[in-house]
Amino acid sequence: MARAVRRVTEAGESIVLIGTDCPQLDRSLLRAAASSLQHYDATISPTTDGGYVLLGLRRYDPALFRDIVWSTPTVASETLSRLTQLGWTVQHNPIVRDIDQPDDLAYLPPSWLDLQQAEHGS
Repeated sequence: MARAVRRVTEAGESIVLIGTDCPQLDRSLLRAAASSLQHYDATISPTTDGGYVLLGLRRYDPALFRDIVWSTPTVASETLSRLTQLGWTVQHNPIVRDIDQPDDLAYLPPSWLDLQQAEHGS
């Protein structure tokens, strides 16, 4: 992630990193995140388990990714703390739920289940 952010921001562009395990991460949230980078240095969508599913940046600092203990309940708070220490402006997005464990499947949108059943003729 750090290399992608560095490469894109050094080229004068902003970047939005996303996870692929969050049904709530829809087109409107992605557009809003990208748009917020016109006014903020960073945008973040934390998850209920303490991580984040979206991190948008228009600047780079290696401290954002160095020595993060990934897949722990402190990833989002540690990232936010580092953004604050850097003095960067941050757009805070609503907390969302990602799908990491089998029990999380209960949070899939019902319409997804309807689509699966239709595809399999159930």
